[in-house]
Amino acid sequence: AKAKHFIKTITERLCEREEQCALRQRKRREADAKTWNEIVSRVSLDVAHHHLRSHSGRAEVRNIAIPRQVAELACKSAYKSPAHSKALPPALDLLQACGFIQQTVGGRDSYHLKGNQTVISAGSELIRLVEELDLNFCDIGRDPTEEIIWLREDKMPGEDYGKRVEYTDTETTHRYRSEVRQINSWLDKADVSFALQAGELVSHIDITDRSLHRVFNCSRFDRGGRFGGGFWMNMKEMTGEAVSLFRWYADLHHKWSPEY
Repeated sequence: AKAKHFIKTITERLCEREEQCALRQRKRREADAKTWNEIVSRVSLDVAHHHLRSHSGRAEVRNIAIPRQVAELACKSAYKSPAHSKALPPALDLLQACGFIQQTVGGRDSYHLKGNQTVISAGSELIRLVEELDLNFCDIGRDPTEEIIWLREDKMPGEDYGKRVEYTDTETTHRYRSEVRQINSWLDKADVSFALQAGELVSHIDITDRSLHRVFNCSRFDRGGRFGGGFWMNMKEMTGEAVSLFRWYADLHHKWSPEY
């Protein structure tokens, strides 16, 4: 309910801005309005989530890098967010004009992405709204339609991993996807919590981030198959509960990855 109110408030403010500044001459078509609302929702929630993670100052959080080039946004990909469309750049500009985001066009994130992309972060109005609504990780879920079976090509010299490549679904990939969805469904319902010290809950780690994906390498589905994702992957401070979770994760790799 809080997330819906959060998005509704932002959308209304954007519409007011468009009307006051006469930014539109006519009403959006139904399909365009749906795309616009999808972009505003996804960008706003992503930025809010990033703010919640980075606000504590205890965790190194990767910046949000997002493309603005029309050619890149026009490319179809199973890995792309539905928000990546030609309507994204004007939406980003309007969100910035209303104080909901900050953006550095042509910037680089802290992980040194190859090529320039726009880096975005929370603006003062979005931060104020997050605090006013007491928005937290439990209010922001992951997209259930995101691709969870990744195929990577051979990595080039100097690269940590190969680029993700498109593929045609087969009976095997359908089976892999179904298996990962079953695991994610179980994880989503699991009662998971932990503390660094007695009585000290970990506020900077999103324990609702439990969605896993599988990564296959060398453009083949008989290479790799390791699991990725899950909040525990970026944990530097280990607890008894975290150790147990890592043991379960290792067992998962042993059971499901073809390389073993």
